[in-house]
Amino acid sequence: MTLRLIKTLWRVVPVSLRNRFWVWFQNVSVARPDLQAAGISPGEPVVVAGMFRTASGLGTWARSTYHALKAAGYAVTAVDLSESLAMADFDCGIPLEPFPAAQKGTLILHVNGPETAYSLRKLGLRRGRQWRVIGAWAWELSAFPPGWDAAFPFISEIWALSDFAAEAFRRHNSAPPVRVLPISISAPKALVGTDSGAAARPFTVIVMADALSSFKRKNPVGAIQAFRAAFGDRADCRLIVKVRNLDAMPEEAVALHAAIAGADNIELINKSLDTAQQWALIARADVFLSLHRAEGFGLGPAEAMSLGIPVVATDWSGNLYYMNAETAALIPCTFVPVPEDCIHYSVAGAVWAEPDAEAASQWLQRLESDRELGRKFATLAKLRVEEICGAGRVQGLVTDLLKAVPAQRH
Repeated sequence: MTLRLIKTLWRVVPVSLRNRFWVWFQNVSVARPDLQAAGISPGEPVVVAGMFRTASGLGTWARSTYHALKAAGYAVTAVDLSESLAMADFDCGIPLEPFPAAQKGTLILHVNGPETAYSLRKLGLRRGRQWRVIGAWAWELSAFPPGWDAAFPFISEIWALSDFAAEAFRRHNSAPPVRVLPISISAPKALVGTDSGAAARPFTVIVMADALSSFKRKNPVGAIQAFRAAFGDRADCRLIVKVRNLDAMPEEAVALHAAIAGADNIELINKSLDTAQQWALIARADVFLSLHRAEGFGLGPAEAMSLGIPVVATDWSGNLYYMNAETAALIPCTFVPVPEDCIHYSVAGAVWAEPDAEAASQWLQRLESDRELGRKFATLAKLRVEEICGAGRVQGLVTDLLKAVPAQRH
């Protein structure tokens, strides 16, 4: 009876007051991080929490961090938030466990700023528990993401995927310490240099995008246009457009289908792939094309480089963390305001890249006609990715980050 009365009274409270209550409630109920914590004390748990069963960049990063810690000898616990954030796609093959009841420990939380307080509540990390909480955040613009500073009270530090993303977070004068941990990129050895049928099949270009990660940012339509300008209807040249979540974004679906219309040499794949399937798909390509307008890291191009596949990519943002003009065909760009209808990237005064479509078409033609040039890119690219994002380096980085004392807040 009492619960029913409370629910009835709650419904008559104005929505604005209810929202203010929930903000207050999370501020007083969620644990504050131990700002002095550094290193791992014997017996204290190390937890990686995130969307382990999601085929997204954040999900891949969570799995990467978990594997790096395991390889470094940590007794790490993986806690899945995929269903809590409505993003479960597949079985990740990692043993998933409940959040430990310990009073102290280290939590690496692979969710973005807006989901931080909610995720901490789902994990049961309430006030009174002294945990070091590391926010592993993915962001793609050079400006600080508006509203994400609301999560500052709940985290000890921020880990970013690249120097580019780290600088965006550091732009906020109240940001906690910001450091860089990339995704570990190591191609399956069975797939590297094994495409013996490449000469017999069409010259294959691949483009990848997630509709929920903003098609305007990923720019698959621009990539399709560049391919068609380069090769027209040639049957000996093929474009694979790999997307996911297209059904959730009908306007983007219409634009994508319109760009592909009438092209028999373009194949559209709209589904989520697990890690092995994604590697196998990229291995079918002769070139990976990314005419993105902004990237925080750029998982697809990095995986292609690790496989020894030439990459054509925009010369701006997070992908430059691991690629340069010697390891990829970098496309020049101008800078334009981010469109107002890109709600997730609605930042006052923010700009992103507009890649030169003609230059991209010319690079595609050049790589198709000069396969030796592609092989030169590929050789240097594999070495570069291994140096910057290889499993051994990421393992060393995450170990150093956990041991080190981060600089104080600004």
